[in-house]
Amino acid sequence: MSDWYAMNVVLIQTTLTTLLLALSIQVPIRFGVFSFAGVGAFGIGGYTAAIAMVHLGWTTWPSVALGAVLAGVVVFALGLVVQRLTGLYMGMATIAFTLIVSVVAVNGGELTGGPGGLFGALGGVD
Repeated sequence: MSDWYAMNVVLIQTTLTTLLLALSIQVPIRFGVFSFAGVGAFGIGGYTAAIAMVHLGWTTWPSVALGAVLAGVVVFALGLVVQRLTGLYMGMATIAFTLIVSVVAVNGGELTGGPGGLFGALGGVD
């Protein structure tokens, strides 16, 4: 591993993660769907992976896989509920979903770390 990469690994990982979050909004809008469900899925996947690492003692890759699967299941269920909505109604429903995820994360107490967040979930991507 080069010295440049070692010095900038956090910046690179943060940039790539933020790029994925931006794509979760950009791609549906390009197809004419006004949806912010990707932001809620991002939160569900992130918190699930962090909870699996901190509270269950899992390693990085199984935690990330669990977060991706749980986020996919929740968003699939959301899709079944909002599939007939269009335009601004779809946007309002998915923003409401994202706000519900945010409220659950902040009021999750010991499980989610509450308003302070969840610490100790730094896993290496080796």
